[in-house]
Amino acid sequence: MVPAATPGDDIRRDIRILDGPNRFLPGPAVALSLCLPTAHAQRSAEKLAGELAAAIVAQAKFPAAISADLVARGGRDGGLLIAFPRHDRQQSEAFALALSDGLAAVLGGEDIGAVATVAADRCRAIVADDPPSVPAPTIPTIAVTGTNGKTTVTRLAAHIAGQAGHRVARCDSDGVYDGSVAVERGDWTGFLGVRRALGIPGATFAALEIARGGILRRGLGATDFDVSVVTNIAADHLGSDGVDTLGDMAEVKSAVVGATRPSGVVVVNAEDPLALAMRRATSARPFGFALSMASPGLELVLREGGAAISLRDHEVVWRDHVDATWRPVLDITAIPITFGGKSRHSVANALAAAAAALGCGIPLPSVVAGLQSFTPSAAHNPGRMNAFQFRGIVILVDYGHNEEGLTALMELARALVGTDGQVHLVLNGLGDRPADLIFGLARIGAQTSDTLVIAERESAPRGRPADEHFGLLRAGAEAGGKATPLSLPTEVDAARTVVERAAAGDVCAIMCHAERVEMAAWLDAIGAAPTEFAVDMGSSPADGSAEIL
Repeated sequence: MVPAATPGDDIRRDIRILDGPNRFLPGPAVALSLCLPTAHAQRSAEKLAGELAAAIVAQAKFPAAISADLVARGGRDGGLLIAFPRHDRQQSEAFALALSDGLAAVLGGEDIGAVATVAADRCRAIVADDPPSVPAPTIPTIAVTGTNGKTTVTRLAAHIAGQAGHRVARCDSDGVYDGSVAVERGDWTGFLGVRRALGIPGATFAALEIARGGILRRGLGATDFDVSVVTNIAADHLGSDGVDTLGDMAEVKSAVVGATRPSGVVVVNAEDPLALAMRRATSARPFGFALSMASPGLELVLREGGAAISLRDHEVVWRDHVDATWRPVLDITAIPITFGGKSRHSVANALAAAAAALGCGIPLPSVVAGLQSFTPSAAHNPGRMNAFQFRGIVILVDYGHNEEGLTALMELARALVGTDGQVHLVLNGLGDRPADLIFGLARIGAQTSDTLVIAERESAPRGRPADEHFGLLRAGAEAGGKATPLSLPTEVDAARTVVERAAAGDVCAIMCHAERVEMAAWLDAIGAAPTEFAVDMGSSPADGSAEIL
């Protein structure tokens, strides 16, 4: 991102050089975010931006696509978002600077023709450099996006591919992996993670987690994915980077869907209207997943000639695009990450990963083997619904960073608690979210738990003053019915306290964002053992009674 000042400070701007498909365009682009003088209407500024861009391009003799495919639209608080294809870096950045300066001058009353001439002279003076290129994978590739469940679906799809005999390259929020070996550590869900994973020598399959931030910062690191997956679209990261609504978020993540090969498959959550609508961003064949076979979205996908995967009682079933017969896959209780069918969001994740694998041509026996052998453990899915047993207490450790994620954690905790048991929560949040979301997260945690402890870890505020951040958490908890909640300095301190409070039959739900290594060491030190669950076959997966194995 290139920040710059403009004459008279009438317009403030940010310039982002996008090296791959992005929110606005299907290829490399430049995104220009402008804060306009309040006296100017957005619509008139959009029109002027298009006219000025066309005049500059014509006089500078730049590629016509720069102005022909230019996108200009109003943004938040009177701002203006402009994006255009880039044929190189130097000249494209010069064009963005000249366009924003020129727009300030035109809005200030100067003649558009004269302004365009000056801007074109500036642009011609810049020597073009090498044009950008976007690689296409040479191995079968699944790209996963959405709000919740991305990491689990990516890991499970990679695991299934491994069961089919592939050497799998993977990038996710924990790193870049060659099979089970970490090549890089950290959050690699952006442009460089995709490039790094696809560059692993000898890999025969790739599973890529692609998050919002990476798309906004640099675009996609590749195009022509064989399968894209949209898990869901929910409130998270709103209010920044020009992403203010769920529709904005869907538009950003649609870049992944749009980069699917026309001959490929797009897997969409048929029970999420925004995710379902994203199938239209590609001509690839749709593959819907839903917990209910009666979902209207699933029926829509099937009518369009797509495939579907869902549940029939306790059984996972699927239909391909050429056969109207629902085929059995396996019993839901045989999939460890679903906790015997009790974790609805994990059931959805399993359906999404299975659909992605089937859409990529992996044989059904390998899909079944992968679903059966992938566990809710630190070995297979670190930090995502990891389950432990300690002195009759169930301990759930999960990232749970937004309202939907926390709701899923607490729903599972309630489903697993004993008849007279209680649910104890370690609550924390991320300070770079809007204040109302931080407050709402804490309120949900308070309303759905019996006791609550706030973990005041140093990394949580993320740019927000710590007093303000933890004040929002405390206020939300109090609004949810937990007066004067206890706050402790670390996630491990908070976890130790809730476990000490708990009795046999209770569940301790621990939101763990920053101290996963320390948390794992502490759980091992106290003798907490990984556990799995079975469901009473006389009940439905939605309400059956769980039993610790």
